Amino acid sequence: MEYPLASILICNYNYGGFIQRAIDSALGQTYPNFEVIVVDDGSTDNSRQVIAGYGDKVVAVFKENGGQASAFNEGFERSKGDIVFLLDSDDWFLPNKVERVIETFKSNPEIGWCFNSQVEVDVLTDQVIKRTAAPETGEPVDLRAAIIQLGRKPYFAPATSCTSFKRTVLSSILPMPTGQSVVLSDNYIKFAAVSLAKGYFLNEDLTCMGIHGSNIYTRSNTKDLIHAKVDILTAFWLRQNFPNIKNFTNRLFRTGLAYYWRCGKQDEDCRSIVKQYLSLTQIPERIEILAVALLHYSNAMGVLRRLKAS
Repeated sequence: MEYPLASILICNYNYGGFIQRAIDSALGQTYPNFEVIVVDDGSTDNSRQVIAGYGDKVVAVFKENGGQASAFNEGFERSKGDIVFLLDSDDWFLPNKVERVIETFKSNPEIGWCFNSQVEVDVLTDQVIKRTAAPETGEPVDLRAAIIQLGRKPYFAPATSCTSFKRTVLSSILPMPTGQSVVLSDNYIKFAAVSLAKGYFLNEDLTCMGIHGSNIYTRSNTKDLIHAKVDILTAFWLRQNFPNIKNFTNRLFRTGLAYYWRCGKQDEDCRSIVKQYLSLTQIPERIEILAVALLHYSNAMGVLRRLKAS
């Protein structure tokens, strides 16, 4: 098709003050053939009124609160596009985002995902804080052997709003697990996609990440604990559903475990999933995981002690 259908999937929870900009940016795309699906995950602010105000310009899905993963699942089920774009409700697309990404997919028919560069923007002042550039490869990249055999992380794993996927790839990933934590979602999708298909790093600033006081992760005071939960939960569910990438999930899990120990928290989700993950491993594998995690933890604590002493 000359203009394959693009689906822009926006998931929202209590971001009534930001979502209008996200929706407007989706509706304002230069690409001629797209749909916008907005999933509200049980917001208690004015989000639903804002979304309803767009009428039939968007496909509005109002559901009970179930976490971001359940919102992604619901939105994908309601979408019809050949290429699916993810957009957080406090971020926004530049007008040519969909057009440029679709061009990339059409020029590289073998790829299953495309990750683009972004800029972080202060939502109060519209001042650019920093830029996160995608690698300048100029051709498709295949990271499947690195993630499956060597357990390496992708060398560029951007924010949710910088990701897009062929429907065929997302169909192998979604629906994703729900009910464990709201911070599982985007890493699960990104890492699974990289293990399943070739992709493309598009070094163009096509996404703006809105920075504000309510960012769940980017500016959170509990960033280390959130980091721990993200890594531990993502590693567990990826290993459950994609066991061929256990080398990668082991590496991700031990990083999260070191963060969890460092936080000194007794988070129930983490504690339960740690036990379940370790039960999936063989004894030599388990020893290596715990030993490396302990080394990371010891090194981190040593740095902290030196900083406090200085």
